[in-house]
Amino acid sequence: MRQIAQSIYKFLTHENFLYVLVLALFLGIYYSRAAVSISVFTFGFIGLLTLVQAEKRRVILKDKSLLALTAVFLVFLLSGLVSSNTSVWLESLKSDITFVAVPFGMWAFGPFDRKTLVRLIMIFIVITCLSAVAVMIDYAGHFDAYNDLYKVGKSIPTPVMHIRYSYFLALAAICSIGLLLDNLVYDTRHRIATGVMAAFIVACLHILAVRTGLLALYGGILTLGVLIIIREGKWKVGIGALGLIVILALLSVKLLPSAFNKLGYVMYDLNMLAKGVSPDYSDNVRITSIRHGLKIFRENPIFGVGAGDISDVIKEVYATDTPMVPDDRKYDPISQFVYWLATYGLLGTILIGGLLLFPLKIYGRRSYMLWGIYTITAFSFIGETPFQWQLGKAIFLVLLTIVLRAEYLKLNKKSDAQLQFGTSEES
Repeated sequence: MRQIAQSIYKFLTHENFLYVLVLALFLGIYYSRAAVSISVFTFGFIGLLTLVQAEKRRVILKDKSLLALTAVFLVFLLSGLVSSNTSVWLESLKSDITFVAVPFGMWAFGPFDRKTLVRLIMIFIVITCLSAVAVMIDYAGHFDAYNDLYKVGKSIPTPVMHIRYSYFLALAAICSIGLLLDNLVYDTRHRIATGVMAAFIVACLHILAVRTGLLALYGGILTLGVLIIIREGKWKVGIGALGLIVILALLSVKLLPSAFNKLGYVMYDLNMLAKGVSPDYSDNVRITSIRHGLKIFRENPIFGVGAGDISDVIKEVYATDTPMVPDDRKYDPISQFVYWLATYGLLGTILIGGLLLFPLKIYGRRSYMLWGIYTITAFSFIGETPFQWQLGKAIFLVLLTIVLRAEYLKLNKKSDAQLQFGTSEES
């Protein structure tokens, strides 16, 4: 029986199975929500099988970055102590378990060498690029009609909600740039192909003209530009990266009808907000939700109201402060930072932020890609809540742990971690 269990575990943790699992997850992000859930569940199952093995458990407990990521789940778990609506809190935990499933599951496949890292990241980049090709072909076929949509605050049809899609595009672009900056792609042809995909995805982001994705992209490029100046003293490269942001922004508005029309709508939307809250406009709704979230935080500054009660409490604020907003537009705070402050209070938000950033503290000096993933996600937090949907958590944690497992190998080349999980160094 033990031999059968070992054979099953060996099959589940084979490198080829990892490629299948990651491929299913990345495809699922765009085309099948069920595939994402199944992939996350499989990671969790593999992680559980790993934890029950004492010799592997001892190694896992040495990885402080892994433990920090999984400890984020404890904050979500403990929020139940201040939540009166237990059923909603338990429902939210189903998605939050991703913070345990993905890190432990990814660990079981062992520290990754350079080739494995590049292959895994490339799966995400290529799938994202192909999805963008399909979107652009559709856009070209309905050029005038789709550009008119931007005049009334709508967007091009995308595989998933356009705001989320723009976040995924920004992540793919920064991962492409990270592969090049970290010199992980050696072959000249492959470097050119990676650069072309990065440029294409960046162009698609500007055609989509979704502010969340563009803000995240600009924030990521800005951060990498500053890091290049600080770390390597390459002022020309760093300033070039900063100038690229300005050039891209100006050219997109001037040359792209979608970006020009979107800018016009945004200005109109903000002008309407200055005259009073109107639930008919997206920025009105977004800013109103953030204002209400900050009010809840001011009234519950230390522990927040809990994950189970946030929706109930914010609806009460809507009812008293902005009763003109219809029920279907009474959203929770549309800002991850504000959502955490209102839900978990200052204490919980500091704990979540500190735990999430701990891996960056350990490995950030070695990886531009790691910084890119973090900054893209952090800038998206300003006007979106990617960690409140499973897709956002899954893509962030999978990409992050892929990079962390490679960085772990660099620091532990002669440690028992490499022997335990059977990953060989490259020659």
